[in-house]
Amino acid sequence: MTGPTHVLIHPGFHKTGTSSARAFWRQNRKIVRRHAEFLLKWRFEPLADAARAYSRTRRTLEREVFNFRLMDFLGDLPGDDARPLLLTCEEFSGHLPGAWGIEDYGAAADLLPDMVAGLRTRFRADLPVEVVFTTREPHAWLRSAWAHNVARSTETDDWDTYAARWQRAADLDAAVAGARAALTPHGVPVTALALEVVGAAPGGPGAAILRHLGLPERALARMEPVVRRNAALAPDALAECLRLNRQEKDKKRRTAAKEAILATARSEAGY
Repeated sequence: MTGPTHVLIHPGFHKTGTSSARAFWRQNRKIVRRHAEFLLKWRFEPLADAARAYSRTRRTLEREVFNFRLMDFLGDLPGDDARPLLLTCEEFSGHLPGAWGIEDYGAAADLLPDMVAGLRTRFRADLPVEVVFTTREPHAWLRSAWAHNVARSTETDDWDTYAARWQRAADLDAAVAGARAALTPHGVPVTALALEVVGAAPGGPGAAILRHLGLPERALARMEPVVRRNAALAPDALAECLRLNRQEKDKKRRTAAKEAILATARSEAGY
C-alpha cells in the first residue's frame, strides 16, 4: 500500500476565497481528476465538527475525538490511488473567530500536526505533506467575518464595536506563523497565498492551490473560471439581519427571516 504521491492540506482560512476555489475545482473536476484527487468540505463533516469543538475548548478530550474521527475518515480512503491528494476544509484550522469567544486560529497549530501524523500512519511514514493557507488583508478579512457572523449567526455588535473587539483574529499571518512553527519539526512546508494577489490571477485561489498540487500549466490553461461566490450582502440587507439578531428573540422566526434575506441576495447575484 503506497497511497498518494503527496498530500496537500488547504485549511482555509475562512473568508479568503475558499468558496470560489471549491467552485473552481468542482467546475473543472474532470480535468483536475486526471492529475489529482480532491476531497471537498462536505466529506469532512464529522471531522469538521470535532475541529470546531476543539477550537472552542482546547481540551484534550475534544482533541482525542478529532483524532479518532480523523483515523476513521482516513481508513476509508483507498490505499491504491497514487494521485496527489488535496484535502480542503476551513475547519482544519478551527472555528471562524469572532464566535464562541474564539479569538484566533491558534487551534491550527495543534490540529494540523495531528493530521500529518494521521496521514503518515495511514499511508507511509515518509509521505510528503504540504500545507497551503489562503489569507487576506486584515481589514477586509475582519469586515467579511463580521458580515458573515451577522448574516449567519447571532452577532449583535455593529461594525465599529466588532472591529475593535476582534482585531487580533484578523492577524492571519500570525496564525500561519504559529502553524509553521508547529509543522516544521515534521518536515512539512507551509505556504500562504494572499487573496489580494491570487484572486486577481486567472483561476483565482483555486488555480494557485492546484499549482502547489503539481498540476501542469497546460491543464490549468484549459480550465474555465467561475463567477464570484459568497458576494457581500448589500448594506440594507446586512442592517436588517443585525436588527433581527438584536430584536427577534424567537429563533425559528429569526432564522426564517434571515434565510429569506439570503435567498433574495443569492437570486439577485445570479446563483
